[in-house]
Amino acid sequence: AFVGEFGGIVIGLTLAVLNLSKRRTVRAPARTYINFFRGTPLLWQLIVFYFGLALGLRLALSAYVTAMIVFALNTGAYAAEVFRAGIESIERSQMEAARSLGMTYGQAMRFAIIPQAVRRVIPPLMNEFVILIKDTSLIIVLGLTAEELDILSFARQLFASTFNSTPFVAAAAGYLAVTLPLIRIVNAVEARLRSGLVGIHQ
Repeated sequence: AFVGEFGGIVIGLTLAVLNLSKRRTVRAPARTYINFFRGTPLLWQLIVFYFGLALGLRLALSAYVTAMIVFALNTGAYAAEVFRAGIESIERSQMEAARSLGMTYGQAMRFAIIPQAVRRVIPPLMNEFVILIKDTSLIIVLGLTAEELDILSFARQLFASTFNSTPFVAAAAGYLAVTLPLIRIVNAVEARLRSGLVGIHQ
């Protein structure tokens, strides 16, 4: 989940900048990427990338590594829309002021617009991270090795040997132990940023 989120943020920010370009040749590939990864199920992406590409092309990629790559690619598409919304929420006067100081479009985005947008997109990106943590359970379909087992795969393995559903309850508790504190942090950060923005406007 950490690898997927970090990779997704890098990919998403890049795609967002490309998607906001006035040149169609620059914007179209980014839009296609975003639509593809947002429009197809994550489960389908995991299956196709691992069984269709990694194994089909005989690439030296384990199921675990393939899953991390797919999580990053998928998160990048959603992060791109989050960054795009954050960038577009910045007042146009900010860009005009930066350009009037002699900055190029790229410099204005880098030094004036994106730093402000990042603050506004922190809560939704954290929400995406919580969702991604839960989505990691989908790698159960890839047939992980004993060293790669995630929480749900381990619970299924225990159930297969004991026919007791308690491991699944424990798996749910494990996910909750991770996600609930994160959700509280997201809410706290969101409230903190909202109060800060209100303070600025006042």
